[in-house]
Amino acid sequence: MVGTGLRVDEALGLEWDDIKMVDRNKVSSLKNFGNDFLDELERYYLKINVSESKTNEREAFGTGSAYFAYKNLIKLYKDTGFQKVGEGKIFGVKSFRDGLNALLNECNLKFAKIGDAIVKRDAKSFRNTFIQFMLDKGMSSTVVAKMCGTSTQMIDKFYTANMALETMLDTFNKVSRPILKVVK
Repeated sequence: MVGTGLRVDEALGLEWDDIKMVDRNKVSSLKNFGNDFLDELERYYLKINVSESKTNEREAFGTGSAYFAYKNLIKLYKDTGFQKVGEGKIFGVKSFRDGLNALLNECNLKFAKIGDAIVKRDAKSFRNTFIQFMLDKGMSSTVVAKMCGTSTQMIDKFYTANMALETMLDTFNKVSRPILKVVK
């Protein structure tokens, strides 16, 4: 969920047919652009059909980290026989809550003190982290909102205030032209 921005119920509703693993080096429209230089996290991604959502059905994308998490999940299911790969829902649970909360408690990560506030982590934290990561990478709130099936107003209201100032300065200072016109 950190690599996709999906809501908890959207992730739980995913079926195997909803996810397509993509290698950018093998996509016909990108073959001629010399993508051999791409590292693995840039090279691979997921295309996700989100059909069960509180908003409209949409296509979402997963980052390279989501690609490898999904690949590891497939391997885990095959190695343990926990669940059949390719049939029905991906996650054979009705809730992430109990398992995730136990894991967070065991690792002492359920709560964190940030300044004077105590912050609680839960499954919704993954979506929040994804949104913040995308904004910190310089993606517009419009693009992030579209990927996450929410409104730009929601992204701006709850997330842009937390953007790293360095990220905004990096974007502000970028010049996309090779030659600048001298102005006197």
